[in-house]
Amino acid sequence: AAQQDYDEAQQHYHQAVESDSTNIAAHFGLARVLVRQGQTSEATAHLRRLVALSPTNADAHQMLGEILQSQQKLLDALRHFRHALKLEPDSLPLQNNVAWILATHPNTEVRQIEEALRLSEQVSQRTNLTNPHYLDTLAAAYANAEQYEQAVTTAQLAIDLLTEPKQQAIRQQITERLKLYEQEQAFRESSVSSQ
Repeated sequence: AAQQDYDEAQQHYHQAVESDSTNIAAHFGLARVLVRQGQTSEATAHLRRLVALSPTNADAHQMLGEILQSQQKLLDALRHFRHALKLEPDSLPLQNNVAWILATHPNTEVRQIEEALRLSEQVSQRTNLTNPHYLDTLAAAYANAEQYEQAVTTAQLAIDLLTEPKQQAIRQQITERLKLYEQEQAFRESSVSSQ
């Protein structure tokens, strides 16, 4: 896996899991390889097995949450992020993931703007306003709190930090959200499945 020979790594991880279905490291390694290969359904199955075997494995909950979030299964993702955050309360990525869902969920009953603002402000301040992803979350939280001026300023700051060509996609996404904030509109996830 470290040499990016994912096919062979997958074979060995499968053998390890077949030899011992309770092998936590093998399930996690296999899930990581499967994610890299775009096989998220199979990765999800191994991660679900892993969190059942080891409920205190914050990395497994985080990875599972990220897959579920990418599939727009936002409530399920939020549940795993929150569980991982209880295990690792100082994790900036986990705080940011929770804040994003709480700020942008399409369902008003799920959105918790005060908590989203608190978490995203904390994360952005701890990184000295230098992480564009965290600033994107903060801008979304500001907009959902109807603090549009701060949302515009924060989104622009995030965009200004994205100077690498490989960052063009995220830069474009934040630019689209910035246009909403300038029109005093909040960004919401367009959820295929808001579970």
